[in-house]
Amino acid sequence: PNLNPLFFFVFNCFVPIPALCALLSLQTRPQRSLPAWPFLAASLGAGFFALGPYLTLRDNGNAMDNSDPSPSKLVVGGLLAFALYLPVASGLWQVTDWSSVLQEYRNMAATTNLVALSSVDLVFLHTTVALLVAQDAQEQNRDSKWGPVSFFLPMVGPCLYLLTNKEEN
Repeated sequence: PNLNPLFFFVFNCFVPIPALCALLSLQTRPQRSLPAWPFLAASLGAGFFALGPYLTLRDNGNAMDNSDPSPSKLVVGGLLAFALYLPVASGLWQVTDWSSVLQEYRNMAATTNLVALSSVDLVFLHTTVALLVAQDAQEQNRDSKWGPVSFFLPMVGPCLYLLTNKEEN
């Protein structure tokens, strides 16, 4: 089928970005907080619309529960590999006429609620991941560059942050 490569890319970002959001939410979880797992599990299907209430309602005190181990480097490495492969799998690397791809995507967003809602949800999730990286970096006394790096290098920045978690300290 002739699927818009940008939509294929956006739709498939709902694998690594919620997973990164979940890993970072668990890593920056205050000690006296709501249980994270119901919201994180729901975010796999409902995106930020499930995760947003958790991030808003949790206790953002400074007492951290450090009993949770850091995310597995194997899991994060897999997410990084997926993030790097996604532009290739979606066909974005083969696009020569970006104006027509963008116009088709705009038309899809204007006529299909799924495309419009997915786009908005992905922006919220991506921004949340970057903010969680910035928060975690501050709490762990790490370089403040990680927040902007995570924002401007979607998926790759947060993966690199998590992969270098213990090395930088």
